[in-house]
Amino acid sequence: MTRVLRATVFDLDDTLIDTGDAWARVCADFVACHGHHWRAEDTAALHGNGGWASYVAGLCGGAASPAEVVEACGAAMAAACAAGRVRALPGALDLVREAERHGPVGVATASPRRFVLAALEGLGLSTVLRTVVCGEDVV
Repeated sequence: MTRVLRATVFDLDDTLIDTGDAWARVCADFVACHGHHWRAEDTAALHGNGGWASYVAGLCGGAASPAEVVEACGAAMAAACAAGRVRALPGALDLVREAERHGPVGVATASPRRFVLAALEGLGLSTVLRTVVCGEDVV
């Protein structure tokens, strides 16, 4: 008999937590420091983009590296978590806990680890998850 392993892996942003507007705000603030005026198409370019930091750095005209974008925007988003401005989407926490009853649960996200850990801690999920894979963990 073949053993079947079951696990659930969730995305984080706009799947478990409501962050779309928050990411756009922190990225807009970052590029504004480098003279770029944030546009609607910049917000659209962030969604589902694993290369979001390179995109944002490109808007800065060479004045910032992707690593600097990740650090600054990740810190701003972690601060938003600490201030209670990042919330779970309706039913998300119940869904994660139900998934945990059926096997290991993890998160895979393009977001920076600093922010991800702050969000998971704030939501009380850090002890529930078996693994967390963040944007800087993969090429």
